[in-house]
Amino acid sequence: MQFRLLKDKVLSKIMLLLTILSVSVVVVIGIGLYYKSVPVLSNSSWWHLLTSREWKPLKGLFGFFPFIMGTLWVTGIAIIIALPLCLLSSFYITEYAPHRVRKILVPFVNLLSGIPPVIFGVWGVLFIIPLIQNHIAPHFVEFST
Repeated sequence: MQFRLLKDKVLSKIMLLLTILSVSVVVVIGIGLYYKSVPVLSNSSWWHLLTSREWKPLKGLFGFFPFIMGTLWVTGIAIIIALPLCLLSSFYITEYAPHRVRKILVPFVNLLSGIPPVIFGVWGVLFIIPLIQNHIAPHFVEFST
């Protein structure tokens, strides 16, 4: 009985140490990013950085508006495509699919939901973009990026 309590205390302290370590790493990264961005923040206001369209880092012009709008557009389009598809798929699987089909589809859906979105992004960058760039786009245009 005593060994179990001792093991519990030791592992509790180790988990506390690992938690403090991981939070410290995030704080150190934030402090490093802040100190690296001080020159840019001292030359420009936050409003100018967020609303400017010019991105010329070698000239000291940093405008984040195109990046912010690109993120919002991609997110909006992804939601417009994914939301109906996901909802209709879930309705079909839970309400209408025969038992045999449900037994096949549920593990696949669970597998896909367990994969982080970053992995899908990396897969797209490494496989989908070269596929389109090298094999599909040349049939439609002379040059594509």
